[in-house]
Amino acid sequence: MDRPGTTCRRAWLSAVALRLMLAAGGASALPCPVHAGDTNQPPTVPGSQVVAVAEIAARWPKLDEPQRAAVITQLTQSGEFEMVERLLADWHPPGKAARLEARYLAAKLRKAQGRLKEAIELFRSVLEEDPNFIRARLELGFALYLLQQDDSARHHLKLALGSVSNPELEKVVRKFIDTMDERRPWNLSVYGGIAPTTNISQATSANTATLGGNTLVLDAAHQKRAATGVFGGILGGYRQPLSESVDLMLAGSAVGRGYRDATFNDDLLAGEIGPRVRLAWGDIGLYGTFARRWVSNEAYGTQYGARLAGNVKLAASDLLNANFVCVHKDYDTATSYDGANCGAQLSLDHIVDGKSFVRVMGGLELERTNAANLSYGAANLGVGASHEFAGGMALYGQLVVSRREYDAAFADGMAARRDTRIDATLAITNKRWDIYGLSPMLQYTYTTNFSNVDLYKYDAHGLTFTLTRKF
Repeated sequence: MDRPGTTCRRAWLSAVALRLMLAAGGASALPCPVHAGDTNQPPTVPGSQVVAVAEIAARWPKLDEPQRAAVITQLTQSGEFEMVERLLADWHPPGKAARLEARYLAAKLRKAQGRLKEAIELFRSVLEEDPNFIRARLELGFALYLLQQDDSARHHLKLALGSVSNPELEKVVRKFIDTMDERRPWNLSVYGGIAPTTNISQATSANTATLGGNTLVLDAAHQKRAATGVFGGILGGYRQPLSESVDLMLAGSAVGRGYRDATFNDDLLAGEIGPRVRLAWGDIGLYGTFARRWVSNEAYGTQYGARLAGNVKLAASDLLNANFVCVHKDYDTATSYDGANCGAQLSLDHIVDGKSFVRVMGGLELERTNAANLSYGAANLGVGASHEFAGGMALYGQLVVSRREYDAAFADGMAARRDTRIDATLAITNKRWDIYGLSPMLQYTYTTNFSNVDLYKYDAHGLTFTLTRKF
């Protein structure tokens, strides 16, 4: 039960915001009549809230936009929702910045009232006009967290981290992210789509090729072919805590791609399991991996090995991701390809602001097979960037250059194969797009491969339209 004077003090605390009105001649506090027997505390007085409303309403027209925002923030925090509703209804700021601020404060009111879905729509509408409105992005992340829409919440909170300069606020945001990782031990998503390409066979468009000084006439099977395929898959994972900082991680996937010409059908079943250790600076895990592949609707090969992976938080806006993988490959029929493959891949993400991030990446790969002319060493280097525009549309572009050098020539009189490949990607998404609960993405890719062997000189344009559902 409240002690005498508490209710009036709450009204008075709500009106503390009126101190900001001093520049407009406002009072610094609202008076509360003294109650007999309680001379030290302002008493509970029926109608004191009406006094507060009247006082604020009287001063409201004289306040500038920042003062109004401060008053509404204070009143919302004090739970004076009805008063805030009235003030917001009478607030029609002329400029874009002030208008977005008013909408942001309306969204915070809805959030404080527990009307989370309405708050989320308002926060998103603010970000559609100004993707760099960091406070709106943070509050959107917190509201999505409360609705347990963890993937979207994590996306917005991680983007906002790059613009958070307050160490205490950064800790709060990271705690929310860690809590999301801990509170649901599983994840599941399904996807599907359509993928036309100008060169499904990754073959040359030339009619002839020169090999070892001899000119060969190529048939249709060894030339560039266009095709349209459908694809789909299911991805899932589970985390089993073993201790306060150690988890057992399980992940699996089943993916496939099919074409009218079954020669190019490609299906893969893969999984991994292993411990992951969570540390103050990130996490590190060691996993056993397995994959089984089918090509042209027939068994193709199996691979198994290990993966060492880690994420390092270099700074609030910088995350380093590292993967080191070694697998043994065992082919069902093409036994000359049997052997081992080891690779290392690093990527660094830098959050520029609440609407953009850039990525640099690089890797090395070494494959040893039963045939020297199929064994190679490779390296790649790439850059990527993402930017969210007004309206919620986000673009991600990436450019990767790869170099592959084989150990030996395919035949006498030929040089060992040397390839330089360029892959360019542009993907378009929008967090607000929804097709029967599925999130769409449109992606364009261009690949060109330069080689000293004519058969492997090619280029390809591809387009994929993907629908994804996360559970």
